[in-house]
Amino acid sequence: MSRRLSENAEAILLLTQPLRAGKRGSDNAEPLGASHYGNLAKRLHANGFKPADLLGSGVYDVLRKCGMEAYTEQFVRLLDRGFLLSLAMEQWRARAIWIVTRADQEYPMAFKQEYRLAAPPVVYGRGNKKLLKRGVLAIVGPEKPKNKELLRYSFDVAGLAAKSGFTTLACAMQGVGRAAMGGAMSAGGAAIAMLGSELGTAVLDPSFIPGFASQRLVICSTNDPANEPSVGSARAASRLAYVLSDAVLAVDARRGAGPVWRSINDQLRQQTGPAIYVRSDGDDSKGLESLRHKGAKVWPDPENELQFKQLMSQKSQHDHASPMPGLEIVEPDDNPVPPAEPRSTTHSVATGRRRRAKRQYRNPSATARPNTRPLRKTTLEDTPDEEETASGTGTDADASANPPPVQPKAADDSVKESADPEMTAEGKSDEKGRAKVGPDSKPIESDGLLYESTLFSDPSD
Repeated sequence: MSRRLSENAEAILLLTQPLRAGKRGSDNAEPLGASHYGNLAKRLHANGFKPADLLGSGVYDVLRKCGMEAYTEQFVRLLDRGFLLSLAMEQWRARAIWIVTRADQEYPMAFKQEYRLAAPPVVYGRGNKKLLKRGVLAIVGPEKPKNKELLRYSFDVAGLAAKSGFTTLACAMQGVGRAAMGGAMSAGGAAIAMLGSELGTAVLDPSFIPGFASQRLVICSTNDPANEPSVGSARAASRLAYVLSDAVLAVDARRGAGPVWRSINDQLRQQTGPAIYVRSDGDDSKGLESLRHKGAKVWPDPENELQFKQLMSQKSQHDHASPMPGLEIVEPDDNPVPPAEPRSTTHSVATGRRRRAKRQYRNPSATARPNTRPLRKTTLEDTPDEEETASGTGTDADASANPPPVQPKAADDSVKESADPEMTAEGKSDEKGRAKVGPDSKPIESDGLLYESTLFSDPSD
């Protein structure tokens, strides 16, 4: 990376980045998010200013003219972190990490076209920045696959993509992502790794040195290089990977859980972006079957370069983007969902009123009807439930004389969750951080896999 940052890049880093590599002790300054910085950049541009104009004592006049005096204290506190930035820069230089901001020409144009004002302010990385463009096949899957055949499958597909002139993109440094990168590099192609965390550690892997030297590899992230792993960062990195891709191939995914399944599910809901494919060869997968029912296509398994090029040349969902990026934030819905019919709502309200009136009439305490029937011996079967006793519905004699109408019992939360297996898996994942894995999806042992220690090894060896 260059020894000196531009003033615009320096201002953007101070305003938007946590600078974890240079942090010492507590820091009360909260960096701006992508949307907040996009709003600031829009106001600066509208008033003829640049981010560099915020450096120095002129920040007060600039914010006043832009109508953002209320944020002066926060901005000044963020811009006063020059020493932390210098410490972080030293660590980034030691790892050969470059920095590209939204003010630079090398910033990926696909991010601006997709996210507009909410595009990530900064992109960190090491390797060839020119690879961050479309013409990419993203191969995604778990970091701990349940069998070795999935690694071989990813390795072969990435190799065919490299021979066909396409770049392979991975979202993880282990498992399916590692095998896909190895297949692309072994076939003489290029590879991209879009990470959500720990970029500073990943770039130090000695197996990546040949790829960096040959300009056929780039590892990048939009988060701080010292960012710790989290589900949210991995999911966000997957979305950014899909923006750069022309097609996405899911090799495997856990149904209702994990960043792979959730990110693809979010992409299918948007109905925009690259074409989404799922693996069709090998063992069945409930996660891939669920994605297929949600709209994902089946990967046709091209056998040669011609078939692969024809598959990738098909019209992707990227063509549905707005022709004037930056102006339209939300496109109108051509097929809005029709409102519910009022008849069903009226019927439900009337039914509820009738039921409430009937319960009030049947309430023994309200009617005060005398109990003329003799008491009978209560058996175990006639013992009322705890809910009925606590609700004060009357004695056994009153209930037997005037039995209330049978109401449908409210389902418990556990019953509601178990009705939908996807919701159950997702709920467990949010509570414990991972989904329950059955015996059929037990991860394989990593001791005998050479691909984890050497990038260019064949998983089948």
